[in-house]
Amino acid sequence: MLGVEASPRLAAAAEAGRPPIRVLVAHAAAIPLEAEHADIAVASMSLLNIEHLDVAMGEISRVLVPGGTLCFSTVHPLNSIEAARSVLGQAATSTSFALWKRESATVCA
Repeated sequence: MLGVEASPRLAAAAEAGRPPIRVLVAHAAAIPLEAEHADIAVASMSLLNIEHLDVAMGEISRVLVPGGTLCFSTVHPLNSIEAARSVLGQAATSTSFALWKRESATVCA
């Protein structure tokens, strides 16, 4: 498991936790990983606060292997559903949990 967190303070908290999680301090728009590095990416409540969601989604897609999955949650859909739809299309719903497959760009509620 590897985390990516823009806040050095939150990254340090994750690394100090039990179990500790290795975290790269970076923004979602510039993930410091090689292409096709991960099978799954998880974004819990972070997509709500990303200014350029389209760039971040491109980076997530880049680091996922073909067929890789993005699992994300957004508890407050009013802040994010229109941005998600601009990237994922009308398949994005206002539910609080969704899966996105890299190859097909399918969202499952």
